[in-house]
Amino acid sequence: QVLYIMPAIDQPHTVGQPTKELLLKLLQVPSMSRTKRLPGLCCFHVQQKVRFTANVAPPFATQDTEGTVVGFDPDPRDVNTYLSLEQNRYPKGEVQLQYMPTAVYVRIDDCTEQFLPPCPCAVHVSDGCHPDCSDCSANAAQPGVYSLGPISRTWYYYPHGYNGEYMKVNRRQLALMPLKSVGLYSMQGTTADPGLTAYWEFGAFCDESLQWLIVYVMLSRCRSLATLRSVSLSPKIREIIETGPPEAYVGNFEKLFGEKIVHTKLLAENAAQQYKFLPENFL
Repeated sequence: QVLYIMPAIDQPHTVGQPTKELLLKLLQVPSMSRTKRLPGLCCFHVQQKVRFTANVAPPFATQDTEGTVVGFDPDPRDVNTYLSLEQNRYPKGEVQLQYMPTAVYVRIDDCTEQFLPPCPCAVHVSDGCHPDCSDCSANAAQPGVYSLGPISRTWYYYPHGYNGEYMKVNRRQLALMPLKSVGLYSMQGTTADPGLTAYWEFGAFCDESLQWLIVYVMLSRCRSLATLRSVSLSPKIREIIETGPPEAYVGNFEKLFGEKIVHTKLLAENAAQQYKFLPENFL
């Protein structure tokens, strides 16, 4: 399948004609909570498993709803590029679209809602679906297929070494990501099978406590370190690991679970004695 790539369209409010360097910095902001859930780069191909990054059609298409790309309508200015790829038996693997698609069609998992109107066949395209036409009937039902178009949202860019100044930016993009590409928040409480590629990036406002939590969640999602691949790993991460959890977290853990831990140990010892599960039985 051909992979279609679309950078977001960013327009800073305080800049007339932004430089290429500034636009690249805007696209490289890793936190989608900062960019109002719109990714800097959108990649998709037909039959790809994807997820929505924002609430686009509640309650059916909400943040992290999963689906499959079944087609898309390119911008009229990109049609020639699209058709040349479709007609070529061996098309190139990746194509950067010059303009935002009019729509990307996503079949939402386990959804029977009819979002799209009936689609007539080529013979009845001018008259609409014909009740006696088998081709029209085959196209009439498209349950769960949602037409996703680009949306615009305003976000704030905080430059590296934030000193109180920020930039207001308008972003236009598709709220769509590959299924397996998720933010750290979505990884909480899950196991990354068969593995995880971790991008070690901290936000501008992450204090030491939050940095430790990020490292903990990242390291604890895989079943083993052999299934973890790291990008941008630095000595700073090692320092966070070796420093250990903040005292406030340790104190709160003891406060919340200390009594339960003692009680659980007593229950385990009593059960071991009752059922003769003594340490020597495991040697």
